[in-house]
Amino acid sequence: MASVDTEGLSGRLRTALWLIPVRRLAQKYLSRPIFFARYMFVLWHWEHVGALREAVRRQFTHSWVTDVTVVAKPLIGESSGAWPFLPRCDIHADAPLTLVVWHKDQQALIMSGWIEGGRLFIRQLQGAKKIKLHRTLYMKWPELFMASCQEAARTANLKEVRLIPSSRCLVTIESTDDAQEKQRIEALVRERLLTTYDQTAERLGFAQTSRWHVWHNPAYRAPK
Repeated sequence: MASVDTEGLSGRLRTALWLIPVRRLAQKYLSRPIFFARYMFVLWHWEHVGALREAVRRQFTHSWVTDVTVVAKPLIGESSGAWPFLPRCDIHADAPLTLVVWHKDQQALIMSGWIEGGRLFIRQLQGAKKIKLHRTLYMKWPELFMASCQEAARTANLKEVRLIPSSRCLVTIESTDDAQEKQRIEALVRERLLTTYDQTAERLGFAQTSRWHVWHNPAYRAPK
């Protein structure tokens, strides 16, 4: 019978358990400076942000859509620390750069992310609560956002577009304390996230990796 290195296993287990609080502390204290650093990258690549906004405008050419705005925020929070020269975003955004699609005087849809290392990262695709989308936009709005990213990448000569997979999206259920009801609601939310993120990426030709859906810009030209 093969022997089992229980000491080695227990040692690795102790190390893993010790790292759990370390990781939590790192996430707690590093999330804000990382967010701010990504905000600075957004400002540095502001010309590319303009190309992204124009691409979103073209993709969302529809009588239901009244405007597309850009929000850059240096701090984590629903609308805290918005750059004073730009409109605010009333939908909670998980990244410093947010594109907002408006219907009349309401913020209807958002896409948030950042630009870094010649890559456009998309962290969030979300619709506002209690907004009834036009039937022709209801199923295709995530694809319009990501097609905008591909178009902007070609225009700005970005090497990649990356979309977070649904498995990495955080789901928080606060409407009930019942465990079974929470599980039911989370399953429904996960199903919608699968459609919004993973199926959209598959339709647009993104390759799947462990951490991101990745689209390589075939028109990318390396700087000389």
